Amino acid sequence: MKFGEISNTNHCEYKMQEVLERWLIKKNINYIREFNVSEVNRIPDFLIKTFQNGLVNVEAKCYNYAEMICQLKDNSIYCNYSFAYIMSNALTPLVFKRALIDNKFGLIVYDELNETCVEVLEAHLNRGVDKELQKKINMEFDKKIKEKKQLIFLKTQINILYE
Repeated sequence: MKFGEISNTNHCEYKMQEVLERWLIKKNINYIREFNVSEVNRIPDFLIKTFQNGLVNVEAKCYNYAEMICQLKDNSIYCNYSFAYIMSNALTPLVFKRALIDNKFGLIVYDELNETCVEVLEAHLNRGVDKELQKKINMEFDKKIKEKKQLIFLKTQINILYE
């Protein structure tokens, strides 16, 4: 049963990603959007790296949760934790909820009305992580983060020069 508005036709995945990105920036968490992992033929919406938790995958979807679960499973091969990211008014079939629990995936919910996101189900450590692949992805991630920070620094310097 659902009390609130139901919408499985609204497609706001990019807006959802913007809100999550703002939250990550505010928390000073290192992340990369659309990080290509050719070894598993996937591009996670967000690949996050924290000192305490290692690599974290976040997959955003407005619907098509079967595909989301496949993406989360594939990315859990090299990630320590995985999160689904859905709209607050999304229909969530029982099979989707079971898949989250059975695979120990977390859930982040996007509230379109307030443009906020909230972690509503904590993720637990992924099983069977390929440590060699994870090491490789970690090195690529660190390289991309360094490049990203250099770009931000250069943009800041350019802005200072032309103010």
